[in-house]
Amino acid sequence: MQRISSYFDLLNHLAQYGTLMCTRVDGVVIPGPLPGLMGGTFENCDFSGQSLDSQDLSGTVFIGCAMRDMVLSRVNLFGAEFSRCDLTGSRFAHCDMAASSMTDCTLAQTRFVDCDFEGAELETAA
Repeated sequence: MQRISSYFDLLNHLAQYGTLMCTRVDGVVIPGPLPGLMGGTFENCDFSGQSLDSQDLSGTVFIGCAMRDMVLSRVNLFGAEFSRCDLTGSRFAHCDMAASSMTDCTLAQTRFVDCDFEGAELETAA
């Protein structure tokens, strides 16, 4: 698995390969939406304040990520995994979250509007 630890390296990787499959992104602040994030693993990254619309993040893994005050609309999160993420104040609308999991996540003031949670696992989410 390839490791990426800077935003510059992330942009170069996406330009070269177009995907983050089999890639771990660690400790990077992601200032805006990027294509090709599906299937990547993000550890200790900061997505706070972003708005994502109609993106495919199926199978993506988020570990210890700051995802505060995000707005996600029509995002495909099928099979995505969230572990120890802070989703405080985020809004998910019309998202496919089937077969996804949230473990030890902070969900204070997080809203889910018309999302599909079929087969999803929510464990010790607060």
